Amino acid sequence: MTARWPARRTGAVVALLAAASVLAACAMPGGGVAPGMSQDDVAVRWGEPRAAYDLPGGKRLFYSTQRDGSQLQALDFDANGRLLRVESVHTAQHLAAVAQGGQRAADVLRALGPPAKQTTQTSGADPSGKTAVWVYRFREFDRYRLAHIHFDAAGIAHEVVFTDDPAAGDHYR
Repeated sequence: MTARWPARRTGAVVALLAAASVLAACAMPGGGVAPGMSQDDVAVRWGEPRAAYDLPGGKRLFYSTQRDGSQLQALDFDANGRLLRVESVHTAQHLAAVAQGGQRAADVLRALGPPAKQTTQTSGADPSGKTAVWVYRFREFDRYRLAHIHFDAAGIAHEVVFTDDPAAGDHYR
């Protein structure tokens, strides 16, 4: 004897599975987008990017995937506007790598997107010169952290200092 599901129950199961897959796609970094999608299709799903930068042979768009702004996704598109990859860039590894290569400010923007805050400070080596410090927020093991990227007077990143975010409760609500 073959068991049969009533059509009404099958429809409810299909609807439940569809809803679960939509929620899972939204919860995952890169949720709802996949390599090969057009830039327009991504915009329909994720809206306007937080920032956009030209790359050799394409474009990089930044989207914040968390309401608190602690996770930023970089979406790289080819010259035809097709998605090549999605990458979470606000990680300790990505942020630390910035100072190691001596990158200029424009390179840092393309790599990490816009900072949460920019300040200037007087350089210890040259009291008359001002240097820039860009601050990026990120989450690491459910702790809210800050990466302070220090630029020298020539605009080259030379140091990254990590701290806990003392205002985490205010920023991430």
